[in-house]
Amino acid sequence: MCRHLGYVGPPLAVGEILTRGPHSLRTQSWAPRDMRGGGTINADGFGVAWWVPAPTAPEDHGAGVIWHGGHTPDVIDAAREDRPRPNAPGPGPIDPGELNANDPAPPTAGSGRQDVGEPASPAVGLGGHKVGEPASATVGLGRQKPGEPASPAVGLGGQKAGGAASPAVGSGGREVDESASAAVGPGVSGGPEPAHTASVTSRYRNAAPIWTDPAVDEVLPQIRSRAVVAALRSATVGLPLERAACAPFTHGRWAFSHNGAIPGWRDTFTTLAAKFESPSLLEAESLTDSAMLWVILRGLLEEKSVAADAALRQVVAGVLEHSPTARLNLLLGDGETLWATTWHHSLSVLVTDEFAVVASEPYDDDERWRPIADRQLVVAGPGRVTVEPLDIDTGRATS
Repeated sequence: MCRHLGYVGPPLAVGEILTRGPHSLRTQSWAPRDMRGGGTINADGFGVAWWVPAPTAPEDHGAGVIWHGGHTPDVIDAAREDRPRPNAPGPGPIDPGELNANDPAPPTAGSGRQDVGEPASPAVGLGGHKVGEPASATVGLGRQKPGEPASPAVGLGGQKAGGAASPAVGSGGREVDESASAAVGPGVSGGPEPAHTASVTSRYRNAAPIWTDPAVDEVLPQIRSRAVVAALRSATVGLPLERAACAPFTHGRWAFSHNGAIPGWRDTFTTLAAKFESPSLLEAESLTDSAMLWVILRGLLEEKSVAADAALRQVVAGVLEHSPTARLNLLLGDGETLWATTWHHSLSVLVTDEFAVVASEPYDDDERWRPIADRQLVVAGPGRVTVEPLDIDTGRATS
């Protein structure tokens, strides 16, 4: 019934952690060793999430939204400047004598800034790029000063046209590796990296078996991150087989996976959503128990600001109150720490001073792997791991 893995430590290739070891997560898709009655293979899709830097967002942008260009413009004032003045004269002919050959050339203007009757200046797009100029003059938003030599075309992350290929990047043109200090917005060649206050998740999912996807070997190894959460899916009978149903589920800095099943989940989550005042269950990416479980857990983490360990305890207890035979091995990560629960299914941890791995099954024979007993809450990071009983009274529940 699914397999998952979380990693926190030095930057590594995202694809490498999926294929690491003789009993890698990919191998576990067709040859798992400890399913505990949860099926025989995990071939109904897979997914992997990693973390990328999130620059400080302007007040009018949400967390994790990257602003491309220099300083943040005041969009309201800019709109007011472009708006025609109420008493301004309408279009009409201008006496050619009013134009003096010695007068300075009219300033290059963007949309709505050309004065009526002025000599037609070249059309200007965002960032001062004149229509008809060679592509080498393409610049970013508002960064090209009048009269300066044309700068080379610059794409997301500061990649100049025709330059060497840049490293793999995540959403918004940010390099995944910590060396992303060279990545800048469009039109800015070089310069300091914006201050970062957090990381946000990016992810890749596929509803096909992991062994059929060439991206695992050809694309994902080019992406590097300090943290990864990955999952294989073995779908419960009757639930949809689709990419949206594949973990990890993500939002902001969080990534989540559920290994297990929840009998009667529709009624269970309807009751829990009302109890926890959760976001609408219609926000679930897919009509599955895991996707709806994530909506409720995310509501506790983000809207109620409940600590991760406490939120997991509340969710597990709430589900078991209404579905006492539920299987609830949960995995949660924020890019720095991993939290996990064991409720019926297997889990092991490998923690050193440099990194921490939490996995349904060990991917190799390293003697430092430590199996986790049932009904436990695990909190792990490089050089640290705590394991505490969940201590949830399930009455007649038997997992």
